Amino acid sequence: MNPALPSSRWRNHSSDLLVVSLWRAARECGRAVLRRPIWAIAAVVLSACVPAGRENLEASFHVSPADVSSVAAVVVVGWAGVRHGRRMRPGPAVFLSLLVAWAGCVTLASEDIATSLPGYIRFVQIFIAIPAAVIVAIEDRRDVAILCGALGLASFLEAALGIWQTLSRNGASYAGEPVRAVGTFGALDVMGMATVVGIGFIVTLCSFFSARGRRRAALLAVIVVQIGALVCSLSRGSWISVAAATVLVCLVCFGYRALRIMIVGGALLVVCALPAADGTGLIATRLQSITDLTSSPDQSVSDRYNLWSTAYRIWVDHPITGTGPKQFAAFRDAYAPLDLSAASDTEDAVNGFVREPLLSPHNQYLLILCEQGIVGASIFAALIVTLLARLRRRLGSAGKMPGVIAAGLLTWLLVNFVYSDLGGPTSVLLATVLGLSAAIASRADERRTPEHDAAPPAGPRPTPSLPASPCHGATR
Repeated sequence: MNPALPSSRWRNHSSDLLVVSLWRAARECGRAVLRRPIWAIAAVVLSACVPAGRENLEASFHVSPADVSSVAAVVVVGWAGVRHGRRMRPGPAVFLSLLVAWAGCVTLASEDIATSLPGYIRFVQIFIAIPAAVIVAIEDRRDVAILCGALGLASFLEAALGIWQTLSRNGASYAGEPVRAVGTFGALDVMGMATVVGIGFIVTLCSFFSARGRRRAALLAVIVVQIGALVCSLSRGSWISVAAATVLVCLVCFGYRALRIMIVGGALLVVCALPAADGTGLIATRLQSITDLTSSPDQSVSDRYNLWSTAYRIWVDHPITGTGPKQFAAFRDAYAPLDLSAASDTEDAVNGFVREPLLSPHNQYLLILCEQGIVGASIFAALIVTLLARLRRRLGSAGKMPGVIAAGLLTWLLVNFVYSDLGGPTSVLLATVLGLSAAIASRADERRTPEHDAAPPAGPRPTPSLPASPCHGATR
């Protein structure tokens, strides 16, 4: 028998084995990601929910874990695209190239190039780099399922945390009560949780319509949690955008039968979700304020209207090229009405009481219009119109679940842009949604894989005379 190793040598030998095992595991994970780079995009989605801790509002450029992971994902997707010959289709490439070129011209024409340069970098990240990476990474329906699964998982985790914050009174302050659900984003990004949950709700709803048996029951439970979190978020803009996307998804999937489904769903919401979350009457007041936006709006609504009018006045004086990225704050005070608040009051357990300055018009369309002029807004509008047209043709011809998901997410995004603009960690999620919609609209998910070409599907062929529902015909 060999003599036993000394304890020090045994520890060194064990540590060497651990290092080798970790290295092999990391190498295999890296190979798997390069073979299917959509996993890198899924990691970006989950990293958006990582708490950022206390934020410095005086900093002109914030770097979050989601930003770091998005840069890594773009590099991974680019490397995988070079190795495996993945390329973007000409249509999306032309629009994205026009956007990046015009944003660069607007930045050079800005009165303060040093201030506009971080805004240009952010614009390229959100509207160019991340959507392009998503388009290149999605090759088939499995990639779409992986990305949608990441969106649903992030949504469920944030929803569960948000409900706990409301029930335990550990959320952000609203009307003097710490009951507003904000998830891991804190009071300084008060719409962050509602954004993540809204995106995940659309994905879960489409999956629910195509599921069967126990899977459908599990998805129904997830939907109930997501609805409860949306109610607890007290975000009127998220309520409106989610309602619009839900109506579209139900109409596409069920036609006129969608009216009955929406009535039952609304009754279920009123009976179950609202009474459970509205112990203090804040939700009823918040709902009532939606109909009082023009008659007797509260201060937050008045500030939003004033910000919109300010952005419009800025564009009138700078109609062609706008003011340049991140220049709205510099021009705001010269064009704003006298009753506009300079900041909004926020409070939570992490940041305490903070006066957050209003540095954007809280409307993405007006933000692009006043900072990039009519030319930048026209390119952006052409991109959106093209996506909508391609999705409409896809739904009319194929009628498959990826198209329904893309139509619902794009509807949610377009309505949400009326009440908010890009900012914070959730901006990478919105960029992911834009890229997912563009990938599905360009039929990137229908590319045939070698497995599909090698083995034809088993079972009897579907009868052409019996068309299936667009939702029920989706594969799992």
